[in-house]
Amino acid sequence: MRFALLVAIALALLSPASASAGPRSRNNKCEWIARQLVHADAMKERAAEIDDELGVDRFEKRISYLEDHFEEHCPEQAAQQKSQQEFAALLKTAASTALTYLTLGAY
Repeated sequence: MRFALLVAIALALLSPASASAGPRSRNNKCEWIARQLVHADAMKERAAEIDDELGVDRFEKRISYLEDHFEEHCPEQAAQQKSQQEFAALLKTAASTALTYLTLGAY
């Protein structure tokens, strides 16, 4: 009886951990897509540095595909990322305006 109880407790504790760590897990897929987006962006910049127009076009298409995939499979993270990008753009605009104002238009 005790052995069956121990086995049941062990299975109950290990089953959620194994389910979240699997390759088909939603979090792993979202992380994979995010890593692929970072890699594709870096490769696009590299292609631009060496004046490879076909490479830039290829990675722009790849980024577009991955962004669509990310929004489809990871809507919470995509919404959070979009709001963070909008906030960063707002901060960049505010900093630029403040720099122009404080330097009396020199920058």
